Amino acid sequence: MQHTITIDYRQPGISRPDSSLVTAFFHLEHLLKAGVDMGEALDELAENDKGSGHASWRQIARSVKQGQSLSVAMEALPGVFNPQVIALIRAGESSGELAAACDSCMKLLQWQMSVKSRLITVLIYPVFALTVLMCVVVFLMVYMVPAMGGFLLDSNAGLSWHARMLFTLSEWLHQYAYMLPLVVFSVYLLVTVGRRFSLAFRVASDAYLLKMPVVGKLIADLELSRYCNSCAHLYGSGVALSDSMEIAEGVMTNHALRHSLSDGRILLLSGVTLAAALNVVTLLPGVFKRVIAAGETTGVLEQALLQASSYQQQQCDQTIERTEKLIAPVLLLVIGVVLLWIVVSLLGPVYESAINTVLSS
Repeated sequence: MQHTITIDYRQPGISRPDSSLVTAFFHLEHLLKAGVDMGEALDELAENDKGSGHASWRQIARSVKQGQSLSVAMEALPGVFNPQVIALIRAGESSGELAAACDSCMKLLQWQMSVKSRLITVLIYPVFALTVLMCVVVFLMVYMVPAMGGFLLDSNAGLSWHARMLFTLSEWLHQYAYMLPLVVFSVYLLVTVGRRFSLAFRVASDAYLLKMPVVGKLIADLELSRYCNSCAHLYGSGVALSDSMEIAEGVMTNHALRHSLSDGRILLLSGVTLAAALNVVTLLPGVFKRVIAAGETTGVLEQALLQASSYQQQQCDQTIERTEKLIAPVLLLVIGVVLLWIVVSLLGPVYESAINTVLSS
């Protein structure tokens, strides 16, 4: 039996899952299976949680003892519990399988944490390497190259085109380097303000990210994997398909994909099949559409969603693995080319001037 919910879960500012919530739902599941009263179980969670969640669980326990359901009490704390967790708990209350719903919440949160952790791990190295490279290049351009440039110009040494380009860039950086942080901050501020106050800007900028090589495919695979996994858990717990899709959209951070899937959901509500609704979403991969269509046709949509999530996760893992293998040599190549350009442009004229001096004497 499916249960329809009418709450809008697409509000901003939902916190990301953390290990404390995973532990809390693990304890709550086993306490409920042991027959412990809900109020007493929540009191025990509050006592065991020594961190920031203590006050939240204490407030939830008071609300439940006053007659509210667990999902309603959690809904009063949207900054603590994300929409997927609240929907799973509500479906568990409706079906009488609250302990199983806690287990689903725990697995969903664990999966979201693992995806986030993997993505952060991949980004740490390139961000650090590029930051160091930029600092080194700016230092050479602002301090070392101008000094050598003055010496070479005084010695009347012939300068090649790449040396002249280097000295021109160095002179520009020497004069305007102080403006770089201001420009970067201004661009960051404009993008942040635009994404915060303009939905069209968010959709356009996220659509541009999806078109970027490597990065776009990685973002799409991650987003679709999270979407399918969340939707499968919700639909399997008894939430209506359209509501499962709407709630799962809230886990997506790419607004272009979210907007496209929202259009597909609206078509589903108009009476078309899920396969036909997703077929009009141009941003979705063809394999993804075929898996969902096959699951809908054979009546195993939950398994199809999980299969689609697993496939997108495999694609994501393969992209990350290839990126991890390529990113180190690519960065080394970039660093080598930049440093070689600086060294050849500086030492080439010195070497040529020394040879000319020896030959003329």
